[in-house]
Amino acid sequence: MSVEDQDQDDERAPVARSRTELKDAAVAYTELAEQLAKGKHAALPDPPFDAAIREAIADAQRMVKSARSRQVRRVAQLLRGTGPIEQLREALEGRTPEIAEQQARLQASEAWRTRLREEGDPALTEFVERYPTADRSQLRKLVRQSNRVPPDARSRRGGTTLFRSILAILAAAEE
Repeated sequence: MSVEDQDQDDERAPVARSRTELKDAAVAYTELAEQLAKGKHAALPDPPFDAAIREAIADAQRMVKSARSRQVRRVAQLLRGTGPIEQLREALEGRTPEIAEQQARLQASEAWRTRLREEGDPALTEFVERYPTADRSQLRKLVRQSNRVPPDARSRRGGTTLFRSILAILAAAEE
């Protein structure tokens, strides 16, 4: 066997991980499973967390003491089968494309609501030009309602409704 053949065999062979690396990875998966069992993450993104993992996490949240620790180990085992821990952490932190799009849409909606409330009709004109499906009179009514002085329950409701309307318009424009 020549040196070139050995190099090719080395590239194809899986990289052997040390016991320390394997143990650290197992601890990382167990810690993540423990966080999930404590309910620290409200929404689990769909691609890495399938139905079996969601069910196991729900079971772990209902259990107590030793049954819970066994179930946490089961969740960690299921998580190991889904892929690298970094991928799971990224999904939980919202770095998946779907979640990033949703967060960007929420931020844009908040920015537009702020502009509409502060700048008034010039911002409303720009918004309607950019998004022709928007109902100008409804948005103007909501802007005025949300800017009532002194602020009351009706103005807070108007601000929330304005935000939701803008969010719906932005979502419709992306489709």
